Amino acid sequence: MPLWTGISAEGADRRSTTCMSAATPNKSAGGKTPCYTTIQAAVDAASAGSILFIAGGNYSETVSVKGSKQLTFSGNWDQTFENQNNNTALNQAPGVEVGSSLTLQELNITP
Repeated sequence: MPLWTGISAEGADRRSTTCMSAATPNKSAGGKTPCYTTIQAAVDAASAGSILFIAGGNYSETVSVKGSKQLTFSGNWDQTFENQNNNTALNQAPGVEVGSSLTLQELNITP
């Protein structure tokens, strides 16, 4: 079953996207549902090996990867999650617990 979050998560047989107020003001994630309101909510719902597709925008929340998850954040997606053409920035680096891993693609960390 797909999980949709202005962030999207995709694994071998699953896809998720997360709606972020900074990136998707209408919280629609291109019409995909369910729709999470924070990156952390998408991280918490994601299974190990998921890819979270994140819509363009500036995100100031604190994000932490826990529970031996191996995740990828893929940024710069437009609000339909069809094209990568927007700038995605996290205002602080995500925390990653020992035993977990995080790969960042097309995503900036800014102070």
